[in-house]
Amino acid sequence: MTKIIALASVIDDIYDVYGTPEELQLFTDAIERWEEATISDLPEYMQVCFEALADVMKEMEDKITAHEGRSYHIYYAKEVMKGLVRACFVEANWFSTKYMPTIEECLSISVMSSGYPTLAVQSLIGIGKIATKEAFDWLVLDLRYKLLSSEPHPRGTLIEQERGDAPLGVQCYMREHGVSEEEACGKIREMVDVAWKDINEELRNCNRLFPLYLLLPALKVLNISWFVPYRPIRIEKWERRVRYSPVYQRE
Repeated sequence: MTKIIALASVIDDIYDVYGTPEELQLFTDAIERWEEATISDLPEYMQVCFEALADVMKEMEDKITAHEGRSYHIYYAKEVMKGLVRACFVEANWFSTKYMPTIEECLSISVMSSGYPTLAVQSLIGIGKIATKEAFDWLVLDLRYKLLSSEPHPRGTLIEQERGDAPLGVQCYMREHGVSEEEACGKIREMVDVAWKDINEELRNCNRLFPLYLLLPALKVLNISWFVPYRPIRIEKWERRVRYSPVYQRE
């Protein structure tokens, strides 16, 4: 997972900072096809990233096939990586065309560009037979956690806009509903709180198909993905967030 986190960070920078619209289209198409023959048209720095990503996937596939005799884990790992680059490409286009999406559009894309689905799937790879196809399908298709990627942070917004990122959820909500930043932040926080309660409800109602020990790795990744960005800002809210996760107690 460490290698995937590093590569996801590099990919995020490629779409936010370094790539031109034409280069990003080529890179997105290459990842979608997942064929090394397609990388010859890419700039050198993109070729390096693609080759590193392909090597990591091949390394994981070899290990899983040798120890467990199944390869569908890698299929899902590649699919969420494709979803990540598709989402990053959409956001890059929003920025380059100065398009302001609706809050619904923003949430539908930010759930993938946040990188959480990519890392959540990685958390199940290699853990054995308990990670069934049904488990991966649930993880990829159940996007209830998408609201958590929209936790508004005014200082974070300024940082991201300076880097060249697409508009955040709070900005989209302000534009769509004609409200102040404070009101938009309040509304989105309400949505986030509801999402946390829904997640905890699912954890309390886990069953044979999705036992608790299968759900916890994804939840731990979610905690990390919420906490790491803008750490000086988010640490102030750490105690407030604890009360929304009674099933999984943060250490």
